[in-house]
Amino acid sequence: MTRAAQARSKEIRWDRELLEAVEGAVSAIPDAARRSMFGFPAFFASGKMFACVYQEEVGMRLPGELAPRLKREERFAEFCPMGHRPMREWVAVDRERALRGGRLRELLAVAAGYARANARAKKENKKKAAGKGVPEKAARGRAAKQAGRSSTERKVRS
Repeated sequence: MTRAAQARSKEIRWDRELLEAVEGAVSAIPDAARRSMFGFPAFFASGKMFACVYQEEVGMRLPGELAPRLKREERFAEFCPMGHRPMREWVAVDRERALRGGRLRELLAVAAGYARANARAKKENKKKAAGKGVPEKAARGRAAKQAGRSSTERKVRS
């Protein structure tokens, strides 16, 4: 491990009590898995990250208008890990609010559902893209190559 990596690993901390509270809430989500993301505990559903514990807050990716509404009406903070710009669709739940319980379990379930929906949509988009004429173009290229035309001639005629 390099010196820079060792220094960063010493800086990276998260609240253990907060992590236990989040793990307890996430345990009710059937397909949720815990992994590490940038050295922090993160939670995934269908391969997509939906929450993470960062220092003394929980970051969650929420659907559509829910994240801005929570920021506006309930004064949730923007999620800005490691001093970067705010992450779109993400909110930060502070330690006190998360440990009080309340909506933590509900919001984590919504975030996991949103992650699952995004994973399904991405899979469907890949299937659609795979069927969009790419094989036809490849077949034209192969036919031109077999006919002995150069790559420039193939481009002009395609």
